[in-house]
Amino acid sequence: YEFKEEPVQLLYIEDNLLEPTTEAINLLTALKNERLCILSLNGPVSSGKSYLANSIINKSSTGFKAGEKTSGIWIWGNPIELNNGTKLLILDCQGLNKNDKENISHKMFILSVLISTCIIYNTQGEVNDSAINDFIYYTDLANKVNYTTDKNSKLNNIDKLKEYFPEFIFVNNTMPKENIKAIIENNYLCEKFHKLFRKRGYVNSNNLQELIEIIQKDITYKVIDNNIIDGDSLFGLIQNFIDFINDDENPAIHSALENVLLSKAKNASESILEQFKDTFNKKIKYPMSIDIIYKTYFELQQKYMMELCKKVEKILTPTQTGEYIQKLFADMEKELETILENNKDYYDEWFNIEYQNLSKELSKLNFESIDQIKLFILSYTSTFKDCLNKFLTIPNSEFCHNLINVLSKIFQEFVCAKLTIIGEKINDIYENYSK
Repeated sequence: YEFKEEPVQLLYIEDNLLEPTTEAINLLTALKNERLCILSLNGPVSSGKSYLANSIINKSSTGFKAGEKTSGIWIWGNPIELNNGTKLLILDCQGLNKNDKENISHKMFILSVLISTCIIYNTQGEVNDSAINDFIYYTDLANKVNYTTDKNSKLNNIDKLKEYFPEFIFVNNTMPKENIKAIIENNYLCEKFHKLFRKRGYVNSNNLQELIEIIQKDITYKVIDNNIIDGDSLFGLIQNFIDFINDDENPAIHSALENVLLSKAKNASESILEQFKDTFNKKIKYPMSIDIIYKTYFELQQKYMMELCKKVEKILTPTQTGEYIQKLFADMEKELETILENNKDYYDEWFNIEYQNLSKELSKLNFESIDQIKLFILSYTSTFKDCLNKFLTIPNSEFCHNLINVLSKIFQEFVCAKLTIIGEKINDIYENYSK
């Protein structure tokens, strides 16, 4: 995937449902194994979020579409590397609008809170009672987000949710940060906001350098339950959260994460199985001794089982890991059965060709006298015996056993059968002559 210096739409709205775009999926999956800091810019409609986002990425005229109403959620197409090596993703979100009948903008705000490490809430003008009321309306998320899908769980509370909520930075272009802080922190109506967002900051947008320093120094990468969220995981979380939201259900943090981890474990297991199959088949040169096939199988089985355990040890419980190991064992055994069957088919085909060639030669034999028959029996018996003795001195192997079995079959069907027919004919001639 080629990262671009331009905005990419992350989510769009269709029939009042949130949907991810294909390009955004490609962008996020290209960030697999990368530590991500997700910075979301939110705020009322036409509050200058896109302009602020462009100022942060130093793209004042070529970045997000400032001055236009943002629809959906957009992401900057080229992640910014922070001083600590973390990749910074900047999200420009649709403006919050209380008059939105379908409440789409509020749903997007909930989603951005759940996936972000830092929320910037951008405002313009005086932070008055009206602005405070809107702010409280949007940030009152205690009854709109759950920790688990179990509605009766005691973990679905503010104290549990605050462990997962991002840093919150209130930005205003008019008032000094001290004044903004005093208004928000001392307002009893913001009590739930204080409990949900433990880390809070206040910045005047005219002091852009201060905001950039906060982003560089203070914002860490996204972690949920000790699991670092990379690009793959982030897309999985987004998909799980919007499934909840589109069904008008409270998104559940732990349940979404569990689904993502199970999906990652499944992908890891499938990838390891494909690697095992590819390596196993490359090492097999038909025909091959069963002993060598089994030796190769057990060596590769041990190697790739250890690979699976390394990949899932931090994302699965011991019980879940056991289930994945059991399934991988079964899939590996199926591949072994396939290779053994192919090996047998190769032997069967090879021996069948040799069998047919020898049968053609034997069918050409014509005997005109008893002496010819005697010579044939004596010479062939002696030759067959010598061949068997030679094979019996070769180290024990499946190949030798199979060949001896085929030769025995040939001897029985062609030599013994012909001798029987010849004997019967001789007996008939003798009986007719004696009469």
